Amino acid sequence: MKSIMIVINRLTGVTTRRNRALRYSNDWAESINHFLKTRELSENIDINKFLEHGGEVMFEITVLSHKGRTLVRQAGNLKDKQVAELIRVMTGYLDSIRRYLFSPAAQKEKLRQTLINLRTSCQDLQKILAEI
Repeated sequence: MKSIMIVINRLTGVTTRRNRALRYSNDWAESINHFLKTRELSENIDINKFLEHGGEVMFEITVLSHKGRTLVRQAGNLKDKQVAELIRVMTGYLDSIRRYLFSPAAQKEKLRQTLINLRTSCQDLQKILAEI
């Protein structure tokens, strides 16, 4: 029975779609992690230092958010449906950060909390992907 399922999966391309979704999800999680490390947000969050590069940060967040939105559909091919939902939540955090950057003085505490949530979600996503 198992060998029949393997043949069917190969013929329909299910395995290829799952592997591609896993690879893209891992790459996106690594991109988020790289962003957090580059902006020195992986441990302590210094909002003022983060805001010094507002234009660059806005561009990076826009790119990451766009990639995340396109990835949600592909991540649905994975057996663990929690991955797609977590990517959707992280994309929401990225969009919130982008909105907060328009008025950072008024939104500093929300920005700090959203960055913490993004970092935590990224770690959770990497754990889930490592188990798949």
